[in-house]
Amino acid sequence: MKKRNIILILFLIQTCGCLPKIQIQERSSDDDAISLIEKGKKQFSLGDYESAMKSFQKVLEISKTVDNQQIAAIAYNNIGTTLLMSDDLDGSENNFKSALEINRKLNNKSELIVNLNNLGKLYKEKKDYQNAKKMYEDALAESQSAKDMVQTAAVYNNLGICEIEAGNFEKAKELFEKSEKINRAKNNEEGLAMNMRNLGNLFQKQQKYDEAFNCFETALKIHKKSEDSYNISGDLSSMGYVLEKLAQNSEALECYQRAFEINEKLGIKDRMKKDIYNIIRTAETLNKKEIIKTYREKLNSF
Repeated sequence: MKKRNIILILFLIQTCGCLPKIQIQERSSDDDAISLIEKGKKQFSLGDYESAMKSFQKVLEISKTVDNQQIAAIAYNNIGTTLLMSDDLDGSENNFKSALEINRKLNNKSELIVNLNNLGKLYKEKKDYQNAKKMYEDALAESQSAKDMVQTAAVYNNLGICEIEAGNFEKAKELFEKSEKINRAKNNEEGLAMNMRNLGNLFQKQQKYDEAFNCFETALKIHKKSEDSYNISGDLSSMGYVLEKLAQNSEALECYQRAFEINEKLGIKDRMKKDIYNIIRTAETLNKKEIIKTYREKLNSF
């Protein structure tokens, strides 16, 4: 989501006597909405979907009060994303469609592409791959029309994921590599990291574990450069799984423990639980009794 410039209303008040002028900055409703959007995004990234939902719903209420359709579309999109993560697929679909309808009226191409991508993800979750692919193809047409190469690369990624689900691994690889080529040309490191993750997942499904590990490791290096803790923990978890498959259990255990430490600091409980299960399983293979005991106690504390 792009940051938008908000016009602040400044009032100059002339006071009596020798006191200087006082400049008072009033807070507008749009400012409140933007602050709530950022607050909701933070809550969402920490896995606190209930609090994120409350923030985004307040944004929607503000947008209706001030009749700001652009902010309303953002609110609908964020509510839809939060509902998707909470497995309310029908509610998510309704909100994504509301955002899409507004952005079509506003002819807001960049947000329109985001909405289409999100609907594609929703239909993929519903295992409606035909509609998912259609949404991604519509997003591709819009991004190419707008000559937005970064968005085009993102859509290629999403189409590749659909092809994986359909079992078309070579087609998926072709789409991921198209995306990678654009992201390298545009020096889009965030997009490149996603390419590496998706290629890693593809190689993992093909049981090409060495290639998968190299991809996840490349993604990790990129995320370390940007100090993206959330994605660093995801990369470590993926690397741990591949290392397990390569029977490198000590190294896998280390990855899982590092992932847990990060997620513990971030307070992401659903990820922490997954990490603990991974740690216990790997520690049992290695007969690391103290580690097993420690993490079972942590698990019981949830």
